[in-house]
Amino acid sequence: MYNEPLADTTLIGCPHCDLLQRLPELAPGASARCPRCDKELWRRREDSLNRTLALTLGAALCLIFTTWRSGRLELRAALAKMAVPRSELAKLVAGVQRVPGTGVFLASNANLVPSALIRNIEHNCVLHQRVIILNVEIADTPRQDPVRRLRIEEPLPGVHWITARFGFMETPDVAEALKACRARGLRVFTEDSSFFVGRHVVRARPLPGLRGLQRRLFARMQQYSTQAAEFFRMPFRDVVILNTAVEI
Repeated sequence: MYNEPLADTTLIGCPHCDLLQRLPELAPGASARCPRCDKELWRRREDSLNRTLALTLGAALCLIFTTWRSGRLELRAALAKMAVPRSELAKLVAGVQRVPGTGVFLASNANLVPSALIRNIEHNCVLHQRVIILNVEIADTPRQDPVRRLRIEEPLPGVHWITARFGFMETPDVAEALKACRARGLRVFTEDSSFFVGRHVVRARPLPGLRGLQRRLFARMQQYSTQAAEFFRMPFRDVVILNTAVEI
């Protein structure tokens, strides 16, 4: 081991017995010992910089993932307090001025009135002659049978509640869902419709410590997250986005 060429080794003297010898290349974590006194001459430490960077990156990713998960839970809880149940839809639209056309409102929860519909009534004080509330569900199967994709209900005259199911290997497509509606007798076309999407603008309460940092980070992450109109392939030029401010 110690008869290797000098070009591949390093000369080192034993601090205990003064024996001069050649030190070979060592693997990270390995050590060389003196053949005369069996004392440790040198130990090659593992690359602490790479380990530190790996731990730092892992901690940052863990913070991001836990921040997003806890933030979504807090956002859902805040939205639940502001939500209007489906059973109060008739009371909500009663007496509202109707205008010609079709309004398609995207709903994230089949049991709640979409926030975009509520904001539209609050600010515009009008409602389309025909209202379609579309809820998109992701099934546990890779693909959904097109025959069973839709469930259409009409809880009120001129108000249609549609549930469209897509498999987790499929890309949710609002235009495809409306095309399937025509096959079921509900004649609705994307070019004749206005699409309304609710967007949640998160504001973080000023809290000290890590929790306050996580809430501020989640508010920024929510701001730059993929929007529903893009994810569900809605016609970009016909989409109206109505914001709802939520404080967590």
